[in-house]
Amino acid sequence: MNLQPLSNRITVKTPKAPDRIGRLFIPPEAQETYTVCQAEIVAVGPGVEDQRLAPGLRIIVRRFGSFKHSDELWTLYARDIYAILN
Repeated sequence: MNLQPLSNRITVKTPKAPDRIGRLFIPPEAQETYTVCQAEIVAVGPGVEDQRLAPGLRIIVRRFGSFKHSDELWTLYARDIYAILN
């Protein structure tokens, strides 16, 4: 699927949730909420003003208010990004 977001929108991909964190087991019910705020930028629209936002960057995003393409791909506004993960 080739997606090109329009205006100030960004398409992101959510990572796969780990089965464990240290010795703590994460049940399947909690895995979806674990990764819903973490994402990797896949494509950036032409209206995005922040030059740091580029494909491959890992970010923290707003949990609701985005368009879901599939289980992994979402499109959201650039203003819905809260932080950049280093």
